Amino acid sequence: MTRRLAWIAAGLLLAVVGCRGAAAEIVIAVAAPLTGPHQATGEAVRAGAERAVRALNDAGGLRGERVGLSVEDDGCESVKAAATAKAIVEKGAAFVVGHPCSGAAIAAAPVYAAGNVVLIAPGVRHPALTESRAGGAVFRLAGRDDRQGEAAAQWLARMAPNGRIALLHDRTRYARALAEDTARRLKAAGVAPLPMLSIVAGRQDYSAITRRLKDGSADVLFIAGYPSEARLVVDDLKRAGLGTRVLGTDSLATPEFADVAAANGERLRVLLARDPEIGALAQAAVEAWADGVRQANSFKPEDVSAALARNGAQTNALGPISFDEKGDARIISFGPAAWNGTSWEPRD
Repeated sequence: MTRRLAWIAAGLLLAVVGCRGAAAEIVIAVAAPLTGPHQATGEAVRAGAERAVRALNDAGGLRGERVGLSVEDDGCESVKAAATAKAIVEKGAAFVVGHPCSGAAIAAAPVYAAGNVVLIAPGVRHPALTESRAGGAVFRLAGRDDRQGEAAAQWLARMAPNGRIALLHDRTRYARALAEDTARRLKAAGVAPLPMLSIVAGRQDYSAITRRLKDGSADVLFIAGYPSEARLVVDDLKRAGLGTRVLGTDSLATPEFADVAAANGERLRVLLARDPEIGALAQAAVEAWADGVRQANSFKPEDVSAALARNGAQTNALGPISFDEKGDARIISFGPAAWNGTSWEPRD
Protein backbone atom coordinates (compact mmCIF):
# COMPACT_ATOMS: atom_id res chain seq x y z
CA MET A 1 0.00 0.00 0.00
CA THR A 2 2.84 2.35 0.92
CA ARG A 3 4.60 1.63 -2.39
CA ARG A 4 1.37 2.28 -4.28
CA LEU A 5 0.90 5.63 -2.50
CA ALA A 6 4.48 6.51 -3.36
CA TRP A 7 3.83 5.83 -7.04
CA ILE A 8 0.67 7.93 -6.93
CA ALA A 9 2.55 10.78 -5.24
CA ALA A 10 5.31 10.56 -7.83
CA GLY A 11 2.75 10.61 -10.61
CA LEU A 12 1.07 13.64 -9.14
CA LEU A 13 4.44 15.37 -8.80
CA LEU A 14 5.26 14.68 -12.44
CA ALA A 15 1.87 15.98 -13.46
CA VAL A 16 2.40 19.17 -11.50
CA VAL A 17 5.89 19.65 -12.94
CA GLY A 18 4.53 18.95 -16.40
CA CYS A 19 1.80 21.51 -15.97
CA ARG A 20 4.28 24.07 -14.75
CA GLY A 21 6.52 23.36 -17.72
CA ALA A 22 3.62 23.81 -20.12
CA ALA A 23 2.64 27.06 -18.45
CA ALA A 24 6.20 28.41 -18.52
CA GLU A 25 5.70 29.81 -21.99
CA ILE A 26 3.80 32.93 -22.88
CA VAL A 27 2.42 32.75 -26.42
CA ILE A 28 2.18 35.74 -28.74
CA ALA A 29 0.91 35.73 -32.31
CA VAL A 30 1.85 37.05 -35.72
CA ALA A 31 -1.04 37.72 -38.10
CA ALA A 32 0.01 38.58 -41.63
CA PRO A 33 -0.53 37.64 -45.29
CA LEU A 34 1.57 34.51 -45.78
CA THR A 35 -0.11 33.58 -49.06
CA GLY A 36 -1.19 35.61 -52.07
CA PRO A 37 0.21 38.79 -53.62
CA HIS A 38 1.21 40.33 -50.26
CA GLN A 39 3.13 37.29 -49.04
CA ALA A 40 6.48 39.11 -49.05
CA THR A 41 5.10 41.66 -46.60
CA GLY A 42 3.80 38.90 -44.36
CA GLU A 43 7.12 37.06 -44.41
CA ALA A 44 8.91 40.27 -43.43
CA VAL A 45 6.53 40.73 -40.49
CA ARG A 46 7.12 37.14 -39.41
CA ALA A 47 10.90 37.53 -39.69
CA GLY A 48 10.88 40.72 -37.62
CA ALA A 49 8.78 39.14 -34.89
CA GLU A 50 10.99 36.04 -34.87
CA ARG A 51 14.10 38.20 -34.38
CA ALA A 52 12.55 39.86 -31.37
CA VAL A 53 11.31 36.60 -29.84
CA ARG A 54 14.67 34.93 -30.36
CA ALA A 55 16.44 37.81 -28.61
CA LEU A 56 14.00 37.67 -25.70
CA ASN A 57 14.47 33.94 -25.20
CA ASP A 58 18.26 34.15 -25.58
CA ALA A 59 18.20 36.70 -22.77
CA GLY A 60 16.27 34.33 -20.50
CA GLY A 61 12.71 35.03 -21.54
CA LEU A 62 10.24 37.50 -20.10
CA ARG A 63 9.43 37.51 -16.39
CA GLY A 64 10.99 34.06 -16.18
CA GLU A 65 8.95 32.59 -19.04
CA ARG A 66 9.95 31.73 -22.57
CA VAL A 67 8.05 33.44 -25.35
CA GLY A 68 6.38 31.23 -27.94
CA LEU A 69 5.29 32.48 -31.35
CA SER A 70 2.14 31.40 -33.19
CA VAL A 71 1.99 32.46 -36.85
CA GLU A 72 -1.35 32.91 -38.62
CA ASP A 73 -2.17 33.80 -42.23
CA ASP A 74 -4.76 36.60 -42.63
CA GLY A 75 -4.50 36.67 -46.43
CA CYS A 76 -4.60 40.49 -46.39
CA GLU A 77 -8.40 40.09 -46.44
CA SER A 78 -10.90 41.66 -44.05
CA VAL A 79 -13.16 38.62 -43.60
CA LYS A 80 -10.28 36.20 -43.20
CA ALA A 81 -8.50 38.59 -40.83
CA ALA A 82 -11.52 38.75 -38.53
CA ALA A 83 -11.71 34.95 -38.46
CA THR A 84 -7.96 34.74 -37.84
CA ALA A 85 -8.28 37.19 -34.97
CA LYS A 86 -11.07 35.14 -33.41
CA ALA A 87 -8.89 32.01 -33.60
CA ILE A 88 -5.96 33.84 -32.01
CA VAL A 89 -8.14 35.06 -29.14
CA GLU A 90 -9.50 31.57 -28.58
CA LYS A 91 -5.95 30.19 -28.40
CA GLY A 92 -5.22 32.59 -25.56
CA ALA A 93 -2.44 34.67 -27.14
CA ALA A 94 -1.25 37.46 -24.88
CA PHE A 95 -0.35 39.81 -27.71
CA VAL A 96 -0.63 40.13 -31.49
CA VAL A 97 1.71 41.84 -33.91
CA GLY A 98 0.42 42.11 -37.40
CA HIS A 99 -2.33 42.61 -39.90
CA PRO A 100 -0.10 44.98 -41.96
CA CYS A 101 -2.90 45.43 -44.55
CA SER A 102 -5.21 48.28 -43.52
CA GLY A 103 -8.51 46.51 -44.24
CA ALA A 104 -7.39 43.42 -42.37
CA ALA A 105 -6.24 45.38 -39.32
CA ILE A 106 -9.43 47.45 -39.18
CA ALA A 107 -11.56 44.29 -39.34
CA ALA A 108 -9.51 42.43 -36.74
CA ALA A 109 -9.06 45.21 -34.17
CA PRO A 110 -12.58 44.96 -32.63
CA VAL A 111 -12.13 41.21 -32.20
CA TYR A 112 -8.96 41.73 -30.18
CA ALA A 113 -10.54 44.54 -28.19
CA ALA A 114 -13.48 42.31 -27.27
CA GLY A 115 -11.11 39.46 -26.43
CA ASN A 116 -8.85 41.64 -24.27
CA VAL A 117 -5.72 41.05 -26.39
CA VAL A 118 -3.08 43.70 -27.08
CA LEU A 119 -2.65 44.49 -30.79
CA ILE A 120 0.21 46.52 -32.26
CA ALA A 121 -0.31 46.90 -36.01
CA PRO A 122 2.87 47.66 -37.99
CA GLY A 123 2.72 49.45 -41.32
CA VAL A 124 -1.01 50.29 -41.27
CA ARG A 125 -1.42 53.91 -42.40
CA HIS A 126 -5.21 54.16 -42.83
CA PRO A 127 -6.56 56.65 -40.26
CA ALA A 128 -9.62 54.52 -39.38
CA LEU A 129 -7.60 52.00 -37.38
CA THR A 130 -7.15 54.39 -34.47
CA GLU A 131 -9.46 57.30 -35.37
CA SER A 132 -12.32 54.95 -34.47
CA ARG A 133 -10.22 52.99 -32.01
CA ALA A 134 -11.79 49.71 -30.97
CA GLY A 135 -10.21 49.78 -27.51
CA GLY A 136 -7.30 50.94 -25.40
CA ALA A 137 -5.23 47.86 -26.25
CA VAL A 138 -5.09 48.72 -29.99
CA PHE A 139 -1.92 50.50 -31.12
CA ARG A 140 -0.47 51.56 -34.45
CA LEU A 141 3.25 51.48 -35.25
CA ALA A 142 3.33 53.48 -38.50
CA GLY A 143 2.54 56.94 -39.82
CA ARG A 144 -0.95 58.07 -40.81
CA ASP A 145 -1.99 58.98 -44.33
CA ASP A 146 -4.03 61.96 -43.10
CA ARG A 147 -0.98 63.78 -41.69
CA GLN A 148 0.45 65.04 -44.97
CA GLY A 149 -0.90 68.54 -44.34
CA GLU A 150 0.87 68.61 -40.99
CA ALA A 151 4.19 67.69 -42.63
CA ALA A 152 3.66 70.25 -45.39
CA ALA A 153 2.93 73.04 -42.91
CA GLN A 154 6.04 72.27 -40.87
CA TRP A 155 8.33 72.33 -43.93
CA LEU A 156 6.76 75.46 -45.41
CA ALA A 157 7.01 77.36 -42.12
CA ARG A 158 10.70 76.45 -41.84
CA MET A 159 11.44 77.54 -45.40
CA ALA A 160 9.46 80.80 -45.18
CA PRO A 161 9.11 81.97 -41.60
CA ASN A 162 7.99 85.39 -42.90
CA GLY A 163 4.77 83.82 -44.15
CA ARG A 164 5.27 84.38 -47.88
CA ILE A 165 3.76 80.94 -48.49
CA ALA A 166 1.50 80.15 -51.44
CA LEU A 167 -0.85 77.15 -51.52
CA LEU A 168 -2.15 75.80 -54.83
CA HIS A 169 -4.61 72.98 -55.54
CA ASP A 170 -6.22 71.61 -58.69
CA ARG A 171 -9.79 71.61 -57.30
CA THR A 172 -9.95 67.85 -56.94
CA ARG A 173 -11.32 66.68 -53.60
CA TYR A 174 -7.96 65.12 -52.64
CA ALA A 175 -5.92 68.21 -53.46
CA ARG A 176 -8.33 70.77 -52.04
CA ALA A 177 -8.54 68.90 -48.72
CA LEU A 178 -4.75 68.76 -48.45
CA ALA A 179 -4.28 72.43 -49.25
CA GLU A 180 -6.98 73.49 -46.79
CA ASP A 181 -5.58 71.25 -44.06
CA THR A 182 -2.11 72.73 -44.64
CA ALA A 183 -3.51 76.25 -44.41
CA ARG A 184 -5.30 75.44 -41.12
CA ARG A 185 -2.13 74.03 -39.62
CA LEU A 186 -0.06 77.01 -40.69
CA LYS A 187 -2.55 79.41 -39.15
CA ALA A 188 -2.64 77.35 -35.95
CA ALA A 189 1.14 77.75 -35.78
CA GLY A 190 0.82 81.52 -36.16
CA VAL A 191 1.82 81.66 -39.84
CA ALA A 192 -0.63 83.33 -42.24
CA PRO A 193 -0.15 82.07 -45.83
CA LEU A 194 -1.01 84.05 -48.94
CA PRO A 195 -4.57 83.69 -50.31
CA MET A 196 -5.33 80.19 -51.61
CA LEU A 197 -4.78 79.58 -55.33
CA SER A 198 -6.49 77.01 -57.54
CA ILE A 199 -6.26 75.83 -61.11
CA VAL A 200 -8.49 73.87 -63.46
CA ALA A 201 -6.90 70.50 -64.21
CA GLY A 202 -6.23 69.68 -67.84
CA ARG A 203 -5.34 73.13 -69.10
CA GLN A 204 -2.03 73.87 -70.83
CA ASP A 205 -1.36 77.40 -69.60
CA TYR A 206 -1.04 78.44 -65.98
CA SER A 207 0.94 81.64 -66.50
CA ALA A 208 -1.70 83.55 -64.51
CA ILE A 209 -0.60 81.61 -61.43
CA THR A 210 3.01 82.61 -62.02
CA ARG A 211 2.01 86.28 -62.17
CA ARG A 212 0.11 86.02 -58.90
CA LEU A 213 3.07 84.31 -57.23
CA LYS A 214 5.35 87.07 -58.46
CA ASP A 215 2.96 89.79 -57.26
CA GLY A 216 2.74 88.11 -53.87
CA SER A 217 6.53 87.67 -53.59
CA ALA A 218 6.00 84.03 -52.63
CA ASP A 219 9.12 82.38 -51.23
CA VAL A 220 7.63 78.87 -51.26
CA LEU A 221 4.78 77.18 -53.11
CA PHE A 222 2.89 74.09 -52.03
CA ILE A 223 1.33 72.22 -54.96
CA ALA A 224 -1.46 69.81 -54.09
CA GLY A 225 -2.29 68.00 -57.30
CA TYR A 226 -0.98 65.71 -59.98
CA PRO A 227 2.16 65.60 -62.15
CA SER A 228 0.80 66.88 -65.47
CA GLU A 229 -0.43 70.19 -64.04
CA ALA A 230 2.43 70.53 -61.54
CA ARG A 231 4.95 70.14 -64.36
CA LEU A 232 3.47 73.11 -66.24
CA VAL A 233 3.41 75.31 -63.12
CA VAL A 234 7.00 74.52 -62.14
CA ASP A 235 8.28 75.00 -65.71
CA ASP A 236 6.55 78.36 -65.93
CA LEU A 237 8.11 79.48 -62.64
CA LYS A 238 11.54 78.65 -64.01
CA ARG A 239 10.92 80.48 -67.30
CA ALA A 240 9.80 83.55 -65.36
CA GLY A 241 13.05 83.49 -63.38
CA LEU A 242 11.34 83.17 -60.02
CA GLY A 243 13.35 81.54 -57.26
CA THR A 244 10.27 80.21 -55.49
CA ARG A 245 10.91 76.91 -53.76
CA VAL A 246 8.32 74.22 -54.43
CA LEU A 247 6.91 71.44 -52.25
CA GLY A 248 4.58 68.90 -53.84
CA THR A 249 2.24 66.31 -52.40
CA ASP A 250 3.10 62.61 -52.45
CA SER A 251 1.19 62.29 -55.71
CA LEU A 252 4.19 63.95 -57.39
CA ALA A 253 6.70 61.41 -56.03
CA THR A 254 6.63 59.46 -59.27
CA PRO A 255 9.27 58.49 -61.85
CA GLU A 256 7.30 60.56 -64.38
CA PHE A 257 7.90 63.74 -62.36
CA ALA A 258 11.58 62.98 -61.78
CA ASP A 259 12.84 64.99 -64.78
CA VAL A 260 11.11 68.09 -63.40
CA ALA A 261 12.74 67.51 -60.03
CA ALA A 262 16.14 66.94 -61.63
CA ALA A 263 15.86 70.15 -63.64
CA ASN A 264 14.99 72.18 -60.52
CA GLY A 265 17.45 70.57 -58.09
CA GLU A 266 17.33 71.90 -54.54
CA ARG A 267 14.38 74.15 -55.35
CA LEU A 268 11.94 71.25 -55.48
CA ARG A 269 10.78 68.75 -52.89
CA VAL A 270 7.91 66.30 -52.72
CA LEU A 271 6.37 64.71 -49.66
CA LEU A 272 7.05 61.04 -49.15
CA ALA A 273 5.55 58.58 -46.69
CA ARG A 274 8.15 57.87 -44.02
CA ASP A 275 7.93 54.49 -42.38
CA PRO A 276 10.76 52.16 -41.41
CA GLU A 277 10.96 48.79 -43.15
CA ILE A 278 8.01 46.56 -42.19
CA GLY A 279 10.22 43.89 -40.63
CA ALA A 280 11.80 46.49 -38.35
CA LEU A 281 8.34 47.71 -37.39
CA ALA A 282 7.25 44.18 -36.50
CA GLN A 283 10.39 43.61 -34.45
CA ALA A 284 9.84 46.91 -32.63
CA ALA A 285 6.21 45.98 -31.95
CA VAL A 286 7.23 42.81 -30.11
CA GLU A 287 9.98 44.69 -28.27
CA ALA A 288 7.52 47.42 -27.26
CA TRP A 289 5.03 44.87 -25.90
CA ALA A 290 7.83 43.14 -23.97
CA ASP A 291 8.94 46.44 -22.46
CA GLY A 292 5.33 47.14 -21.51
CA VAL A 293 5.25 43.78 -19.71
CA ARG A 294 8.43 44.69 -17.82
CA GLN A 295 7.10 48.10 -16.84
CA ALA A 296 3.80 46.66 -15.65
CA ASN A 297 5.43 43.58 -14.13
CA SER A 298 2.44 41.79 -15.57
CA PHE A 299 1.21 39.99 -18.67
CA LYS A 300 -2.34 41.29 -18.18
CA PRO A 301 -3.34 43.18 -21.34
CA GLU A 302 -4.90 46.06 -19.43
CA ASP A 303 -1.69 46.55 -17.41
CA VAL A 304 0.57 46.34 -20.46
CA SER A 305 -1.65 48.72 -22.46
CA ALA A 306 -1.67 51.24 -19.63
CA ALA A 307 2.12 51.11 -19.36
CA LEU A 308 2.58 51.63 -23.11
CA ALA A 309 0.08 54.49 -23.18
CA ARG A 310 1.69 56.15 -20.19
CA ASN A 311 5.42 55.64 -20.80
CA GLY A 312 5.93 54.30 -24.32
CA ALA A 313 8.68 51.72 -24.70
CA GLN A 314 12.34 51.18 -25.45
CA THR A 315 13.05 49.11 -28.56
CA ASN A 316 16.19 47.94 -30.28
CA ALA A 317 14.73 48.24 -33.77
CA LEU A 318 13.49 51.84 -33.56
CA GLY A 319 14.81 53.22 -30.29
CA PRO A 320 12.38 54.84 -27.84
CA ILE A 321 8.79 55.11 -29.04
CA SER A 322 5.65 56.57 -27.51
CA PHE A 323 1.96 56.59 -28.34
CA ASP A 324 -0.62 59.37 -28.35
CA GLU A 325 -4.12 59.24 -26.90
CA LYS A 326 -5.44 57.45 -30.00
CA GLY A 327 -2.78 54.72 -29.84
CA ASP A 328 -0.74 56.12 -32.74
CA ALA A 329 3.02 55.97 -32.49
CA ARG A 330 4.64 59.40 -32.43
CA ILE A 331 6.72 58.94 -35.56
CA ILE A 332 7.09 60.95 -38.75
CA SER A 333 4.27 60.24 -41.20
CA PHE A 334 5.60 62.22 -44.16
CA GLY A 335 8.81 64.05 -44.95
CA PRO A 336 10.33 66.01 -47.85
CA ALA A 337 12.22 64.08 -50.51
CA ALA A 338 14.40 65.02 -53.49
CA TRP A 339 15.21 63.13 -56.67
CA ASN A 340 18.79 61.79 -56.46
CA GLY A 341 19.00 60.59 -60.05
CA THR A 342 17.58 57.13 -59.42
CA SER A 343 14.96 57.47 -56.68
CA TRP A 344 13.19 59.84 -54.31
CA GLU A 345 15.45 60.30 -51.31
CA PRO A 346 14.46 61.77 -47.91
CA ARG A 347 15.95 65.21 -47.31
CA ASP A 348 15.79 68.18 -44.92
